[in-house]
Amino acid sequence: MPSVAVVKFGGAVLTDKRQRGVVDARGLADCARVARLARDAGASLIIAHGAGSFGHGATRRTRATRRTRWTRRATDARGGDAVAAEAKACGCARGGDLRDAAFALGVDGTRAKVLELNRLVVDALRDAGVNARGMTPWREGWRTRGPGRPETSGRDEGRAVLDAVRDGVVPVIHGDVVEDVAQGTSVLSADTIVEMCAKWAMEEWPDECPRVVFCSDVFGVYDSPPTTRIINADVTDGDVPLRVNETETAVLLRDIIVDADADASDGTRVPWRCARASPLARLAEAADAAALDATFAIDDAIADVTGGVRAKLTTAIAIASYLPPGPPRVFLARPGAFAAEPSRVSDHALNAILAFDARGAPDDAALNNFIGTAIARRAP
Repeated sequence: MPSVAVVKFGGAVLTDKRQRGVVDARGLADCARVARLARDAGASLIIAHGAGSFGHGATRRTRATRRTRWTRRATDARGGDAVAAEAKACGCARGGDLRDAAFALGVDGTRAKVLELNRLVVDALRDAGVNARGMTPWREGWRTRGPGRPETSGRDEGRAVLDAVRDGVVPVIHGDVVEDVAQGTSVLSADTIVEMCAKWAMEEWPDECPRVVFCSDVFGVYDSPPTTRIINADVTDGDVPLRVNETETAVLLRDIIVDADADASDGTRVPWRCARASPLARLAEAADAAALDATFAIDDAIADVTGGVRAKLTTAIAIASYLPPGPPRVFLARPGAFAAEPSRVSDHALNAILAFDARGAPDDAALNNFIGTAIARRAP
C-alpha cells in the first residue's frame, strides 16, 4: 500500500471567512496544486476540508433551537456581540429538533452551502488532475454523540473512505451537520473527520504510519495573533522571500513535543511543550522556545462554531499522541511556495505530506528548513 497522508484544507485558506460564501481563489488553487504534486509523487491522500464562510455563518444563524428542549441562551462575557454568541449557542452545533420546521430549514440550508463548497473543491482538484470524489458525512450515515464526538469510529464506518483510497481515488470529505443521538444534531467538524480518518488509516494499514497535515492560511501555530498581514492577498506569485514587518511580535511555534506516555483515547487533555520557535519577523532563525519567553495565547478574530485554532491544535496534538514515538508525523503549514530566504523556496505543506524524503521521516536539516509547526510524540 502506498504511503497515506490525511490532509485537511482549512476553511480559512479555501474561503474568505469575512464574506459569506466567497471562495479564496488563490488558496483553493494552492491546495489543489499541493494535492496534485503529492499524488504525482505517489502519495495516497484522504482530504477533509472545513466549511469556512460557506458554513459557519449559516450554522450560527440557525437559531430555531430556542424553542426546543436543547435551548441554551448565551451572553458575551467580554461585552461584545451578544447576537453572535447566542447564535453560536443556539445553532446546529449545539443541537436541535429536526421536527421543528424552522430549524430543519436552517440545517438544510447549512448542508446545501457546505456541499456547494465541497463540489467547488472537488472540481478544482479534478481540474488539477487529481482523481477526487466528494463525500458527505450525513449521507454516509455518520453520527455524533454530543458536540464533536463521533458515535463510533471503527473502520466499518470509514469503509467507503478506505475503499476509495484502495481504488486510487482521493476522497474529499467536508465538515457537515449530522444526526446526534444525544442532542438531535451536531456539527461534525473537518478536524474531527481528520482524526477519524487518521485512526482508520492506522488500523487498516498498520505498517504504514500516516502523516497528518493541516493546511491553513497561516504558517502554523503562533504564540499570539499576528498584528500585521504576512502575505498580501493581491500578490499572485507569493512573497518569496517572505517580507514580514520588523515590528511584528508574534512567534511561530516550530516544534511541539507530546509526551510519549500520553494517550488521548480516553478524552483526557494531552500534555505538550514547544521545543523550538521563531519570531515571524525572523523566520530564518530558530531558537529554543524558552529563550524567546513566548506566552502561548489563542484569540481567534473570527467566530468559528467548530472551535477555531484551539480546536485544531488540540486535535493535532491528540492525533500525535496516537502515533508511535519518533519523528514528527503531524504538521500545520500553509500551502504555496515561499521561503524565509531566497535560496530556500519550497512548498512546506507539500514537504510535510511527502514526509520530506523517500524514507518517510524528516531529518533534522529538513525540519530546520520547514516553515510550519511539526508535532512529534517523544519521551519527555
